Amino acid sequence: MGTMTITINTPAVGYREEGSDNGSFPSDEQMREEKAARDKVLQSMVPFLQSLPNLPPRRAGNAFGLELLGARTWSNLHKYLLLLDVDTVGGGLADELATVLPSGSSVSVVGDSEPLETSQPSQA
Repeated sequence: MGTMTITINTPAVGYREEGSDNGSFPSDEQMREEKAARDKVLQSMVPFLQSLPNLPPRRAGNAFGLELLGARTWSNLHKYLLLLDVDTVGGGLADELATVLPSGSSVSVVGDSEPLETSQPSQA
């Protein structure tokens, strides 16, 4: 079992959509736009992702778990990183994911990885 790493970029809103170079200081309206856009993407993407471990087995791309990460900075809320625990890379998962995302989104498989070292937060 390994981890399939997928980058997801949905269409930008706010500063990025308007072409401004200064995404560090968006207006309240632009922040609301970005948050609403992220919420809309998550409403369509999360149910699809949560269904993956429950799908019937296939030749490749059987998912057992996932972690979805999102950019934390304004003007980048449209960028995501998906870590999927899979048996083998393949099975068309990235293509299937693209069907639930907004038009103009891009989905790219970065690769297949295995854990080499992990650490747990210290309990001080």
